[in-house]
Amino acid sequence: MTLSPGGRDAAAYEHTFRGGLAGLARRLPTPPRRLVFISSTGVLGAHDGDRVDEATQPTPDRGSAAALLSAEQDARELFDGEVVVVRPAGIYGPGRSRTIDRVARGTPMDHRRMTNRIHRDDLVTILAALLESSAPPPLLHAVDAEPATLGAVASFIAERLGVDVPADSGDGRASGKTIDGRRLRTFLQGSRLRFPTFREGYAELIGRHDPTR
Repeated sequence: MTLSPGGRDAAAYEHTFRGGLAGLARRLPTPPRRLVFISSTGVLGAHDGDRVDEATQPTPDRGSAAALLSAEQDARELFDGEVVVVRPAGIYGPGRSRTIDRVARGTPMDHRRMTNRIHRDDLVTILAALLESSAPPPLLHAVDAEPATLGAVASFIAERLGVDVPADSGDGRASGKTIDGRRLRTFLQGSRLRFPTFREGYAELIGRHDPTR
């Protein structure tokens, strides 16, 4: 189930995700055999410097993330069928080129911040596999195979664009979490993501990037 909030604050998330689930549960004549609910790794919270996985206790540090975590539980309680929660990391791909745009503009960024991502097309593939699987995991983090610092990502993009690497806006301390994707790789049973790291994904995006946009 995919839902898009009308805003980024907690109220918008409550209305869209929790309200949307409640409305769906009331209106469906029979519960679906399987509901795949798309959440976000944002529900985990900061966990700066930590390596986290599906067993990590979420500690959301934003109201929107707390609302999304509550919606995960709502999904499990409202629907009698099988419920699978998938938490994508930062989604990028066509129409989602914010990092490329920031590098092209030279916007400073925290080079030591650890980041995690998944290409849009790979996420679609993962969702289809969850719907078709005979025994999907109840919770899955959708992440590619290489968490990377924002500085490493920015350097790769800058080299491909032929521009300077944006200045480091951080304070020199490492931040951000590393999301372990082993459960996803086990679930995919050796199938390779089309964009296993940020390099493959951003290389394709940069090939059709419009620097005047």
